Amino acid sequence: MGVATIPSTSAQVREVMLRFLAISQRRCDTTRATGCRTHRRNQRTWPLAIIDPRNPEQEEAAALHDASVGGIAFLYRRSIDVGSIVRIRLFWGEADSPMVPTVVRHRTLTNDGFLIGCEYLVSLED
Repeated sequence: MGVATIPSTSAQVREVMLRFLAISQRRCDTTRATGCRTHRRNQRTWPLAIIDPRNPEQEEAAALHDASVGGIAFLYRRSIDVGSIVRIRLFWGEADSPMVPTVVRHRTLTNDGFLIGCEYLVSLED
């Protein structure tokens, strides 16, 4: 699948993020913030589309692991370097849904691929 070329505004990205978090809060198991985490996590398997920085012309499949107001973690078949910018389509089925820019904060090898933890680069506040 090709990458959408229409740029999105921060307001459009913020709107899709808020919609995604509202839906995930209703449909997911929620865990409280513990340790160094400051936000509650909503856990659910959910298809995402991401732009891997090594292949910026193509969307690829990933699976949501958890999401919060501060960031998102997903399972992916390859490792992505910490510090890399990854764009995520939160609603894969909506081709015109804006891509959400994130930065990779951690990666962990799992039995299902790599768990990639990202911080949103767009604030949820106006």
